[in-house]
Amino acid sequence: MKKMKNYIVLFLTLICFMSCIETTKSQDTKVKNTSMQNLQKTEEAQSIVQKILDIPGIQWMYHSEDKERVPIKILATNEISENLILTKFQKRVSVLSASEIKNTETKAFVALEYHKIDSDTLQFKLAYAVEGVVVNGKMILQNGTWNLLNYDVIEQ
Repeated sequence: MKKMKNYIVLFLTLICFMSCIETTKSQDTKVKNTSMQNLQKTEEAQSIVQKILDIPGIQWMYHSEDKERVPIKILATNEISENLILTKFQKRVSVLSASEIKNTETKAFVALEYHKIDSDTLQFKLAYAVEGVVVNGKMILQNGTWNLLNYDVIEQ
């Protein structure tokens, strides 16, 4: 009888242990999936923002010849995080928070917002207040890549 109790206790312990292993594996999978989604979201944001910054028809407004304007500075948002790796004029773009822009009294910075209209179309608005320029446009997703569809430049 005592042996039987020992076997039952051992059996229940093994079941608990196996359950814990499965829970850990499930949590690890969730963490990996979340990390992969965040990486994909970051890569997508990086591609979108870089393509908008590189629109040929707006390069003049950055005044790359002015040392005060390079590197380009961009306002951090929900979509544009400080860990994005963006470049302009062979320099890394500085992604700054609103408080950093205010504290450093930075006037030449890009404010960019975009949102998806549906799964394969997004709208964006880029403002470069120091030049009085606003750019509104659309991008479409084709074969897994975001491409510029159209844009309008408004000088205020």
